[in-house]
Amino acid sequence: MSASNEDDCKNKGVCLDGSGNPTTSMDSNSCATSSGTWTAGVFAVDSANANNEYACHGNSWAKSCYRCTGNSANSGSPDDAPNCIRHGGTWALYAASTTESLCEAAGGHSAFTNTFEGGQTVAGASVADGGIMQVGMDCSTGPSHTLEAESCIKDTTFDADIDAGTTGSAAFAANLNYYNSNSGMNGLASMTTYPYVVKAATVTASPNLAVDSSICFLPFLRPKNEGTLFISPDATYGHVLITEPRNYAAADKILFSSGKASILGGTNAGDIEFATDKQVRLWGIVNSGSVKFTLSQNIVIGDVTNSGSIVMTGTKQAIVSVTNEATGTVVGNGAGAYYVYNVVNKGTITINEGTVDAMIKCNSGTITLGAGVTGTVTIGNECTGGTITAGGATVVNAVATYASVTISLDGVTAADFTTDVQNSFKEVVATAAGSVCGADGASSCAPSDVSLTVARRGVKVSYSIQTYSDTSASAAVTTLNTYMASNQFVTDLNSKSIAASGASVVSSMTGSTPEASGGGATSSDSGMGVGVLIVIIVVALVVVVAIVGLVLYFVVFKSSESSADDKTEEQVMVSMSPGITMGKHDTK
Repeated sequence: MSASNEDDCKNKGVCLDGSGNPTTSMDSNSCATSSGTWTAGVFAVDSANANNEYACHGNSWAKSCYRCTGNSANSGSPDDAPNCIRHGGTWALYAASTTESLCEAAGGHSAFTNTFEGGQTVAGASVADGGIMQVGMDCSTGPSHTLEAESCIKDTTFDADIDAGTTGSAAFAANLNYYNSNSGMNGLASMTTYPYVVKAATVTASPNLAVDSSICFLPFLRPKNEGTLFISPDATYGHVLITEPRNYAAADKILFSSGKASILGGTNAGDIEFATDKQVRLWGIVNSGSVKFTLSQNIVIGDVTNSGSIVMTGTKQAIVSVTNEATGTVVGNGAGAYYVYNVVNKGTITINEGTVDAMIKCNSGTITLGAGVTGTVTIGNECTGGTITAGGATVVNAVATYASVTISLDGVTAADFTTDVQNSFKEVVATAAGSVCGADGASSCAPSDVSLTVARRGVKVSYSIQTYSDTSASAAVTTLNTYMASNQFVTDLNSKSIAASGASVVSSMTGSTPEASGGGATSSDSGMGVGVLIVIIVVALVVVVAIVGLVLYFVVFKSSESSADDKTEEQVMVSMSPGITMGKHDTK
């Protein structure tokens, strides 16, 4: 019996007659009707034979090649026992076959009891070299592989769909040629879905996967890397988007040397280097390794947890909602520009030169600014115990003051107030509060400045907006009381799909602690301005979620390797032959 995967194996079996010979029955019901004995397939790890394809298949084609002989005329050459017998043939092992080519030449068909697949490495497997694998594929190309494209597929349509908030299904329906054709994204992404660059323990030359300059837009979904990823797409239109990577400590590096570079989510314990002068986005990654930035003047680093090393040299970046853990180091060298917002520092931050406009909401670590650094660093009071050396910059110690309001909403229930609805509510009140946020008390508020709780009896929403002065907090309370008493408040809620029919203010106050105890993080923009706040905080969060969603739809809906959070983790055997195993999904 031959099966392509676990489900296929379990659904298949063999029906034997009273003499132990296979019959024409192909399922358990028909087998029982013919008084046969049905034996279902069993899918199990054969770790002793998982080192390579040859071993997995029984060490010999003589044990795996079957052919149909004596079948009736014009019946073709059936490739399974039931069809062979149905046409009057004899299904038997062809022991004279010692190679795959001899088997095929004799009209034989492989009938391996084991299925060889890429996937999670089996413990104890021993190989001479590593390579690149893709789940279920068997095209071996050696220890290096270069991805090339016959035409330049740009990210223009993809970006437009993201900006418009288009769903995955709608995007596909509107642009089938772009998303689904083999000459479009489907043909490219089929090469980069769950690739695994494997470095064996005894490796002498590290395997590498390269993206060359013929490629423009290319998404990678959940790659695993123990070797090297060389990313060098078209210098003008290139954009390589990697979602949820796992870059191991044993890896040499992931290197971006040209085009736009984006990494969304995932983990890094190795080295990642952004050496491109184009746009760079690093969002949502957990870093315990090393990340380096050079050249680019358009970098966003957001929602990153760092316990490793981040080094920026002569670059311009916005650093948003980053947590630098106790073992984490962040270093800025060269004449860079650093726009920092909503950062928690428990480790070490060193900026040697350049300009800085920063809001550190919590510093329990060490911050050192060089004598050549100019600008302002505002330190919030959400934690204590940290130190800061000002260098040539101005340091402001800010004390948070909150504008807190409790309102009653008509027409909605507590159950209606989902996380998405709460986020929409935050957008409405943050916009309405006016320019009272930031250390300067003159910047627009963002949803991340709002925290809220929802009462379960009726719908009473308590929310707080963080400011940094009594004057700003009082101004926010006055503005919001007037706004929420107007019809415009309900209209704005309705425009965000919050079906409120009315609202009334229950209480409002200012204070040093937020009235609302749950919800989003408190923060400030340290005078970064409306444009930076809105683009970085609001749009970036929405865009990142949309990008991941569209890429996931693209792969999961259209790929034959769908339906799992991490498909590679479900596989039980691994391609351990030297070199690279790559392949394309069936796109028919």
